[in-house]
Amino acid sequence: MSTQQFKQSLAVGREAEDNLSDRLVDAGFHVRTPEPGYFPGYDISCDWDDGDHSQWGFTTEVKYDVMASKTGNVAIEIRNTRQNKPSGIAGTRADLWCHTLEDEVWLGNVNEILLYIAQNKPTRTIKNAGDGNATVLLYKKDDIRKVFIRIDKLNPLELKEAIQDLL
Repeated sequence: MSTQQFKQSLAVGREAEDNLSDRLVDAGFHVRTPEPGYFPGYDISCDWDDGDHSQWGFTTEVKYDVMASKTGNVAIEIRNTRQNKPSGIAGTRADLWCHTLEDEVWLGNVNEILLYIAQNKPTRTIKNAGDGNATVLLYKKDDIRKVFIRIDKLNPLELKEAIQDLL
C-alpha cells in the first residue's frame, strides 16, 4: 500500500468514526476519542448518565469495510501478520464493534462476534489483506449479519436501546 493509499484509507476510517460519534452524541452519549498517536485498543469511549446518577460506559472499535458492498463478503481482521500478533477483533479491547459498509452501519458485541467466528468457518481466509499486513476472515454478509444490529436507520432512542441490548 502506497503512502497515498494509506492516507486515503485513514481518512475513510476517520470518517466512519466521526459518523458513529455523531450518532452517539445525538443519542445522548458523552463521546471521547483517544488523543492522536495514543492507541488504547479502541476508537471511541462513551458514557451515559441516565438521570438517576447511575453511569455506565462502553468502548467501540470502528472499521470501514471497503469491499463488502462489491463482494457480498464481510472482512473481519484477526491478525497483524508482520508482528505476528492478534489485531482487529482478536486484538481489540473494545466492548462493541462497529462495522461500516458503503451504505450500512452495523454494531455488534465483540464477545458475540468472537464466538461467531470461533463456531463458523469463514468463506475464505486472506493472510496478507489490505496493506499486506493483516489476516482477515471473509464471511458472507447475509450470514454474519445475525451477530450485528444495523444502526444507520435507527433514531437516537432506538440506538440507545440497541446499545443497551448489546452490552
